[in-house]
Amino acid sequence: MGSRRCYDWNHREARSKLTDTLSVEERSKRMSLIRCVGSGPEMKLRRLVHGMGFRYRLHIKGFTGKPDLVFPSRRAVIFMHGCFRYRHEDCKLARLPKSKLDFWEDKLEANRQRGLLKQRQLRDPGWRVLVVWECEMVDIDHVSIIVDEFLRGQVVEKMKSVELFAGAGGLAMGISLAGFESLAVVEWDKRACETIRENQKRGYPLVRDLPLWEGDVRHFDWSSVTEEVDLLAGGPPCQPFSMGGKHRAHGDERDMFPPMIEIIRRLAPRVFIIENVKGLTRSSFANYYQYILLRLEFPEVTRKSGETWMDHLSVLQKEKTSGALHHGGLTYNVVPTLINAADYGVPQKRERVFIVGFRSDLGIDWSFPRPTHSFDALLYSQWISGEYWDRHGAPRPSREDMPKRLKNRIMALSDTIPSFGQKPWRTVRDALMDIPDPRDASSREFYNHDFQDGAKTYKGHTGSPLDLPAKTLKAGDHGVPGGENTMALKDGKVRYFTAREAARVQTFSDGYVFPVSWTETMRQLGNAVPVSLARRVAASVAERLAEIEIHRASSSWIRNAA
Repeated sequence: MGSRRCYDWNHREARSKLTDTLSVEERSKRMSLIRCVGSGPEMKLRRLVHGMGFRYRLHIKGFTGKPDLVFPSRRAVIFMHGCFRYRHEDCKLARLPKSKLDFWEDKLEANRQRGLLKQRQLRDPGWRVLVVWECEMVDIDHVSIIVDEFLRGQVVEKMKSVELFAGAGGLAMGISLAGFESLAVVEWDKRACETIRENQKRGYPLVRDLPLWEGDVRHFDWSSVTEEVDLLAGGPPCQPFSMGGKHRAHGDERDMFPPMIEIIRRLAPRVFIIENVKGLTRSSFANYYQYILLRLEFPEVTRKSGETWMDHLSVLQKEKTSGALHHGGLTYNVVPTLINAADYGVPQKRERVFIVGFRSDLGIDWSFPRPTHSFDALLYSQWISGEYWDRHGAPRPSREDMPKRLKNRIMALSDTIPSFGQKPWRTVRDALMDIPDPRDASSREFYNHDFQDGAKTYKGHTGSPLDLPAKTLKAGDHGVPGGENTMALKDGKVRYFTAREAARVQTFSDGYVFPVSWTETMRQLGNAVPVSLARRVAASVAERLAEIEIHRASSSWIRNAA
């Protein structure tokens, strides 16, 4: 290879005199057809990286250098370089044309230098850069090793989070998966803390290093949190608003919204995530719900001594319309959203309110992530394509078995070409597909997978169907309205979910154990945020926070270049 390169340089002058058979216009047209974005190798790299479990952003507007893949939470980027365009050294794909040698050498050398400049501009503010060459994509296994070592191998500065009302750890684990590092995790319930500590002892990676503090959030020493908090998250106790509770709202001593808002005021996190029950949006709570949202928007407009919450609501409403009292202090852009967890891949119909607020000075517009799964896609896979049954090795049902109330909906789907852009809802069968019946001897291989006797059916409580997402898991006793911790069997009977099955329905890993009774485990799981849902929301927030750094870096480069 070395002698060939020497020959090329020694004959540069002679080759430069060869005539191009194309006109300037024709040559320009052909060069314009060479794809820089969305090329075959780039698409292959995207699929590889996505399949490895890494999530990325594409071609972010205003981001200097225009890397092909951006990993905001890891402060890393990947360029997919064409070997010819960027003069990959000693590569046969970078061989120069035989005509117009001077033109090509100057043009391609300029491309190469421009690529190197982009990499320097990214590395200077602390971004890590990997270049994958077109020729390397022939050996996909080799590229996967390089990418994995690049994205996992170096410790980078993580965004900081604080979790309140942590419970069994579902929200905290989802936030950890999204790339945050916890500064404090606060939970008052002794048995929930036992669950987290047991998993810490076992070395479970997502909770191993959590700084857990057992106690009331109102008694925690918040002055000990000295670093800037990027994310504050929590699910205040839902009993004051629960459909199955006594729902006394502001009159309930368990209402932890006021303490949480005070902590937001003290720590001024860049963003907060609050999760709560659907009952919070009940018409009977409308005024108090508005009060909560306005307090979150204006945390520094505090309630005076002796002032009722209704009087304080009036003050906040005036502030909202006039801004006369606040004078530009700490405020948040608050986005409340009612969602169904099944629409995000959780094998459970679980409606919850998420309240997300970005600090106003950040200038961020944010909306809740779009659903990734749908009921229509499930119906299509069950009743039209049959893919659902094939995947589970089960016989396809006949048209006579089609639910009458869904017949028109299914028939409408059969007349269209599927273009859902979403995956099917995940069902109980999906969640439990590789776990044995708890009455089988092989079930002993699974922790928390013991059979529970005594499940009964009665009006309104018939158990979760196998081929739909589970009904909402509840933390209360047997008979709590709106859901039940049982699954329906083929013979018309029901049985309780085992703790392990319920954990799967809440997307907890099999490696996460519950060292408490079945009843207590179900209470903890019923109160938990599904891990995968927490990850989805936290990752969306992390991406928007990272974009701030991207645009700051871009602005800095523009100023320096001017």
